[in-house]
Amino acid sequence: MTLAEKINYELEHVEEKMQRELTPSEIGTIQLQVNHEFTHVPCKTCNDLKWISYEVSDIYQKKFGKCYPCPECSGGTSPETQSIMYEQANIRVDSPPLLENFDPSIQETARGRKAVKAAHDLVKSWVNGEIVMFLVLIGGTGVGKTHLSLSAATKLISNGKGVKYMNGEQFANELRPRSFKDDEGQSQRQFRDELVNAEYLILDEVGIATDSTGWMSSQYQEIISHRFDTEKPTLVTGNIQKDSNETPEGAIERVLGSRVVSRLKDTTKSRLCSLWEANDMRPLLKK
Repeated sequence: MTLAEKINYELEHVEEKMQRELTPSEIGTIQLQVNHEFTHVPCKTCNDLKWISYEVSDIYQKKFGKCYPCPECSGGTSPETQSIMYEQANIRVDSPPLLENFDPSIQETARGRKAVKAAHDLVKSWVNGEIVMFLVLIGGTGVGKTHLSLSAATKLISNGKGVKYMNGEQFANELRPRSFKDDEGQSQRQFRDELVNAEYLILDEVGIATDSTGWMSSQYQEIISHRFDTEKPTLVTGNIQKDSNETPEGAIERVLGSRVVSRLKDTTKSRLCSLWEANDMRPLLKK
C-alpha cells in the first residue's frame, strides 16, 4: 500500500466511523499522522521510547529502576550518554587515546614505521566501515595495539555506536570455568551473548592469559566465528610474539584456532596485519 492509498484508506475509515465529512483541518491532521507513521523508522534499540532501562535487578543498586537516554535517538552526543556508553563499552580509562594522536613515525626503522602505519590505516578503515569487517592485528608488547583498540572504541562512541571492549585478562576472568553452579553458568552465557550481539566488538590482547586446556581458544573461536558469519564488525589484537619461522596465520591458528584463520582467508571482509617488524614504543617515548 502506497502512502496516498494509506491516507485515503484512513480518511474513508474515519468518515465512516464519524458518519460525516471531515473538515479540512481534520483531513490535514490525519494526513500528517499517516505520513509520520508511514515514513518513520522506529528505533530498534529503544522501540521509540527514547530511554533504555539499566536492567538492574538488585533493588539496593543505585541504578535500579532508572533509565538512560537511548544512544541511537540522541546520537550519542550528550555528555551523559557518552559517559554511559563508555561504561557499557567496559572502557575504564579516564582519558582514552585518540586515533589522531597515534604517530607511526616514532618507530626507528622503515619497516617498523610501515607496519604500524598499515595497522593505523586499517583501524581507521574498520571504524569507518570501509570494506574491513573483521580485522586482526598481531605483534609484541608495546607496539601500539591497545592504543589503536581504545582509540577505535573512542571514535565509535563519539559517533554514537554501541561498542564492547574486552582485554584478554578480563575475558579469561569472565569465561574461565569456576564451578557448575547455575548462577555462574547463566552469568557466563549472558557475558558471551553480550559479546556476540554487540554492535562493535573489540577483543584486545588475546593470548595473554594462560590457556593450557584450549578453553579460551574455543570461546574466542565461537564468538568470533558467530560474529563473522552474521557480519558484525570485530577487531581483535593479539599479544603474540613470533615463534621461529612462524607465519602470522600460523600464530593466529596457534592462539585462536583454525576457524578464525579460515575466516581471515575471506579477504573481501577480513584483514590480518602483522606488527612483528615494529619495536616496543614505550622506551622510544621516554627518549
